[in-house]
Amino acid sequence: MKSNLNKNLFIISLFVITLLFSCSEKGKESYTLKPINLDYTVLASCTVSEPKPYRVKAKAGGDIIQLNVTEGTRVEKGETVALIDDYRERRNLTISKNRLASINLQIEDSKKNGLPRLHEQLKKDAATLSNSERYMNRLKKLSEAGGVSDAELDAAIEGYNQALSGYNQTKIEIDTFNTSGVLAKLETERHVLTEEIRLSEKAIDDKQIKAPYRGIITDVYFTEGETVLDNAELMSIIEEREWEIEANIDQRDMPFVKNNQDAFIVLDAYPSNKIAAKLFFVCLEVDISRGSCLTRLKITDKHDFIRYGMTGNVEIIAERFTNVPAAPSRFLTRADGAGYVYIKGKDGIAPVKTGFREVGEKWVILEDIPENTLLYIPAEK
Repeated sequence: MKSNLNKNLFIISLFVITLLFSCSEKGKESYTLKPINLDYTVLASCTVSEPKPYRVKAKAGGDIIQLNVTEGTRVEKGETVALIDDYRERRNLTISKNRLASINLQIEDSKKNGLPRLHEQLKKDAATLSNSERYMNRLKKLSEAGGVSDAELDAAIEGYNQALSGYNQTKIEIDTFNTSGVLAKLETERHVLTEEIRLSEKAIDDKQIKAPYRGIITDVYFTEGETVLDNAELMSIIEEREWEIEANIDQRDMPFVKNNQDAFIVLDAYPSNKIAAKLFFVCLEVDISRGSCLTRLKITDKHDFIRYGMTGNVEIIAERFTNVPAAPSRFLTRADGAGYVYIKGKDGIAPVKTGFREVGEKWVILEDIPENTLLYIPAEK
């Protein structure tokens, strides 16, 4: 950005008539005091800073199988501008979806039939256990009377233990059916497959290069058929929105600039075009090294020739004075803290004390001086 122009430019428009400058018969420069409209503007150099070109990158590498844009193409937000080969990702997605469908059927069948089958098995195991227990108890009594051999009793006891073990195992399967049994394992596998599908879908989406916003493609760095690496820059895009400029104003002008003030910009490349803008940001801290304050403005006019990085000058209309008796500063003389203007009276040109308000370096608003008074610059000034 250019160095700051540490001065104020004042744009004058007549309210009633034009400013009158003339020379008296003695050759002194004179000025006829008239009500005028006075714009106090802050002048600074500026640069078109936003929107910046955005580099569209490939999240995942591969072969570019489709390129839908060229330089100058207008695109909408979310529009697919290029496609990278996603065959492997789509194949993995299909496999995972098929496996998930199978697991879902198994889970449905397990919920519908698995638990009822276990309860039916438990009834059978309970009946077997009851019969084994009665048989074992009968043989114990017969053994005490010497009616059966020890081998027969041992076999009855072993049969009972096996029946009890089978019953307990079935009961455990029922108790843990929803937490650590077959159904739980199927649910775990379903969660794993669901995550695999999510990752595959993301991988496919990463291969689809989409416009981040509505804008114009400014550069394309690859052609269809080329192979790109992860994070490779594919193209540049400029967002279609209001242009913004940055301007550094002198810190002494900070009290005069506020948000929503109007401004005009003249770009170096197009000096004959005056572009309307509006101030929307004033710095919160001063650049100590420069003694300046960063401001940002939005260009409210639409012009096709504006480009990012262009430089120029901006005039911020800091304050407007309407129908005020203003004169160029050179017609005011200061002495001992007071202001004087030179007016022709009966005894010739003499100083008259006046109140005044400075408007920048070039103009002053005078008080108690009648309209149409002819002001002079004394010879010694």
